Amino acid sequence: MIQIKISEPKAKEAEYTEQMLVPLLERINLLKISLMHISGLSAEISGNGIKSYSKFTARILGLAEGKKYDSDDFNAASYLTTLNAYLSGPNKSANLKIPVLLGFISDLQKEDNSLLKELLTCRAEDLSSMNADLIQRYTLDSKQLKILKCAITYGHKKLSGVCKAFFRKHNFVAFCPYCNLERALYIPEIEYDEEEQAMGEVLDESDDEDEDEDSDDTERGTASVHQLDHFFSQTDFPLLSLSMYNLVPSCATCNSFNKGKIEFSDIYHRNPYIRGFDQDARFVPIKDGLKVSRIKLEVFCEPDTAQYRQLLGEKDDKSKKHLERGNINVFKLRGKYAIHQKKADFVLNAVNKRVTGLRSYARFKIPWGQINKETVYKNWYEYEIRTPFEIESFNDEPFSKFNRDMHDHYFEGKNSSNYKFIKEMIK
Repeated sequence: MIQIKISEPKAKEAEYTEQMLVPLLERINLLKISLMHISGLSAEISGNGIKSYSKFTARILGLAEGKKYDSDDFNAASYLTTLNAYLSGPNKSANLKIPVLLGFISDLQKEDNSLLKELLTCRAEDLSSMNADLIQRYTLDSKQLKILKCAITYGHKKLSGVCKAFFRKHNFVAFCPYCNLERALYIPEIEYDEEEQAMGEVLDESDDEDEDEDSDDTERGTASVHQLDHFFSQTDFPLLSLSMYNLVPSCATCNSFNKGKIEFSDIYHRNPYIRGFDQDARFVPIKDGLKVSRIKLEVFCEPDTAQYRQLLGEKDDKSKKHLERGNINVFKLRGKYAIHQKKADFVLNAVNKRVTGLRSYARFKIPWGQINKETVYKNWYEYEIRTPFEIESFNDEPFSKFNRDMHDHYFEGKNSSNYKFIKEMIK
């Protein structure tokens, strides 16, 4: 797994917040109106506006009563009648603790929306604690979180559209940070005729329904590659469903097929915005004579550490949950890389030729006295091995971590002074 490195993160966070605030505040305000109606408080009820908040009201009352209302119960003609009948009857809306919800919404809206901005751009390492703090501070229970999810949701087309547009524009990674194998670069389709474009615009304007919460890019006219994985799931952490650092651009295999519905936590899983495998886990070639016979993915941290649990779960866990814990298990990384003995052979042979004097890097030599050995070596590596030498660029090419681990393994135990500068670079 490779860490996601964002250039100028503060500027990106400010841009994301600016783009997200308006549509999100609109949804939050509609939820506020609906909650005021349900609690019998004075709030505007207009024929033109009913359509925009009637879905909130229907969902909330359905949640309170454990039933599903028909769409006709809350159309423009019947909204007031249904609402008044509910309020005057033996209803259960008191169980929803609406004043608490209204207090939380009020805090999201005040002081230049500082709390909402913090929620949108909370750092990855603080997401879990911020979520827990908000739940405790406002005594939010499961029903109240479901109500807030009506507004704070990736499942709404306009909100998910802003998220997708932001991540498509910036393309934080070219290859999936979870596996470093499959492409995660968004490439827009630009060659389609004016009639198709006009039809797409009509569909966008006419369809403002909520999407299925796990839906992604399958629309005509897009050529997207990455999916946005919610590190903390939308179902269990609805407050984080639009948080920038909870959205991980990843490949379809890792997001849909490997992770699927597995509930992630910062105890048993590692968020790639925080760190990659680095030296905690390394690919190791096992040789049979001159050739690599198999690939091991070894973990080099102690079993009782938090780092180990994030990679492999509990050491002695024999339960069914074992394969759902630890990023190595979830994304099946040992199996995905086990078949690449030939690639390991290629890297090891290339390095061997370099250090045994075949001079395959000679094309990069510069006049004597101006030689920077580190620069020459990195240039040789990136030309011959075809992946970045520096960890900051690992997401730009597949097999970057794998190749560097093969390269670094070659120099383990070699003490020649000729290799000293290379070993220093490895450190």
